[in-house]
Amino acid sequence: MIYKPNVLLCCSSASFILTSLYGYKKQQYMYQFDLVSALCSLVYWCDPNNRYKRIVDVGTANIASIIFFTHIYKNTNGKMRYLMWFNVGGVVTCFTLSCITSRIKYKDWHHFHFLFHMFVIGTKMLAYNTNLLL
Repeated sequence: MIYKPNVLLCCSSASFILTSLYGYKKQQYMYQFDLVSALCSLVYWCDPNNRYKRIVDVGTANIASIIFFTHIYKNTNGKMRYLMWFNVGGVVTCFTLSCITSRIKYKDWHHFHFLFHMFVIGTKMLAYNTNLLL
C-alpha cells in the first residue's frame, strides 16, 4: 500500500490518462475533456498545496463530469441507468467522505479520494461504451 496521499492520488490521477486514451481509440469526443482534466488532476496532486492548481483542477473536473454524466444520461436507457446512478452515488459519496475526513484531519482521508477516482474511472468507461449499453 502506498502511504503518502499525494503519491497514491498522483497514481490514480495518472490512470485518467489511460481512460482518455481508451476514449480516443473508441472515437468518442469526450476524450479531450478527459485528457485535460487528467493532466490538471495529476499536476495538482503533485503539488496539492498550490491554490491555483486546485482551482484549475476543480474547474476542469466539474466541466468534464457534466459532459460525461450528460452523455451517459442521454445515451443509456432501461436497466443500464441503474448502473449509472450507482456510479453517480459512488462518486458523490466517496468525494463527500474524502472532503469531510480531510477537514477533520483523519489520517487516511486519501483512501476515500482514491475510491472517488476509481468511481470516476468506472463512469468514464460507461460513457465510452454507451454504444454497447443501448
